[in-house]
Amino acid sequence: SSLIQAILRELPLCEGSISVSGTISYASQEPWLFNGSIQQNILFGSPMDHNRYKEVVKVCALKTDFKQLPYGDRSLVGERGVSLSGGQRARVNLARAIYKEADIYLLDDPLSAVDTHVGKHLFEKCIKDYLKEKTCILITHQIQYLSSVDQIVLMENANILAEGSYQELQSSGLDFTKLLKSSEETTDGEIDSTNVTNNSLEQLSNLSRQGSIKSIASSIDENKLNGTQAEPVEVAETRSSGKVSHSVYLSYISAGGNAFKILFLLFICIFTQMLGTGGDYWISYWVNLEDNVFRNMESESMNTKNFMTYTVSDSHWVISRQCCVIVYSVINVAMIIVVFIRCATFVSVFISTSMNLHTNMFNAITRATMYFFNTNSSARSPVLGYMNASLQGLSTIRAFEAEEVLSREFDDHQDLHSSAWYIFISSTEALGFALDIICLIYITILTFSFLVVENDIFGGDVGLVITQAISLTGSLQWGIRQFAQLDNQMTSVERVLEYTNVPQEAELESSQ
Repeated sequence: SSLIQAILRELPLCEGSISVSGTISYASQEPWLFNGSIQQNILFGSPMDHNRYKEVVKVCALKTDFKQLPYGDRSLVGERGVSLSGGQRARVNLARAIYKEADIYLLDDPLSAVDTHVGKHLFEKCIKDYLKEKTCILITHQIQYLSSVDQIVLMENANILAEGSYQELQSSGLDFTKLLKSSEETTDGEIDSTNVTNNSLEQLSNLSRQGSIKSIASSIDENKLNGTQAEPVEVAETRSSGKVSHSVYLSYISAGGNAFKILFLLFICIFTQMLGTGGDYWISYWVNLEDNVFRNMESESMNTKNFMTYTVSDSHWVISRQCCVIVYSVINVAMIIVVFIRCATFVSVFISTSMNLHTNMFNAITRATMYFFNTNSSARSPVLGYMNASLQGLSTIRAFEAEEVLSREFDDHQDLHSSAWYIFISSTEALGFALDIICLIYITILTFSFLVVENDIFGGDVGLVITQAISLTGSLQWGIRQFAQLDNQMTSVERVLEYTNVPQEAELESSQ
């Protein structure tokens, strides 16, 4: 594998040089499949040649698999090919390399993931016959095929132990037969354990997918009866237009705990706002009180050293300055305490909500049918999903010289994402600017109206009105933005609730 990686210039050379004449096609040791149909994975951007495609499918032993799959070569492989077995992934990966018209074919251990019968077919029909006029470098542990190759290079620990044809190595002084037997024993042990593991995993996967495959086959049979052949599609997110339904909000709130906690949080939020507004009102009342004292001092002669000694006909203004200070201090202290309680209650309720929703979703996903995992990628975002798939197949992408094509496709995904984000930012700023203009006009009219009104108005009332109006400038814009953001973020809750309702596997039954 390191030799092939060096030929592909994926590994830096410590010494020596590599010269490659001609085009290269590469089949990686770990099969790389992107989320698309089998046909798309085989073509990988190459033009469709039906005769060549049919021949490649035949020599790679994929015809039988296509007959068994619901949609043939149009079946979706899922992310990283999860809907296919290990042997099927390896053969599709090999078919992609064989389909490309190249001068040199680098095949990194494509026979280890298939059984003996299929491996023999791949070697005889694909590697030996179909590529007989091409240069083919095959990395393999299957020593039974060495007698059929032109040149053998035996490597161990980055060193060449032997090189030459099969007959030359046998006739050389090197005990080639013993070396092959030792290698065969080690390799067979690794292959046997790998095959046992792969077979066990495939059997478990097939058993767990039985219900899903049956439902797929039923839908296909129904389509055939109707005279139509459905196209395989990736399961898309459920989309809804308009605002988020009230049931989503209700489910989100109910996930936070009992009704008492929700009502207490609502009460504490209202009470906090009442204290904040009450503090502003009390300052206004205090200013009016001082204004009233000043006006009466000009009209009457009296002792104002102690405010309690001053009395007027209006008992509304009979209060001391010290009492005003005490009341305002109590309001501020109460405000601090209530805000702390509100924050603690808010965090407690919504942390509990998030944990409950996540737990329910996690339990539902772990019990979901295999069809769900086969048809859903790990990331719904096209940008993230595309980057994830590209990073996993960098060696294959570079070997096929598909960087420019994939870069353009990534730019398309990025442009789509950026355009949506740009529209969101632009519309938000435009809305904020329009609201600021409206608030500015409102404050201007409100301020100049006090100059027109001839009634005797207290300064505290004027100050309270202007203060509240100025705070409206930021509060209105922030409130509308938050309301829109709330509706936007609640779509995430809607998705979480949808995942809690995915189809489930049947309950586990014990024989005891």
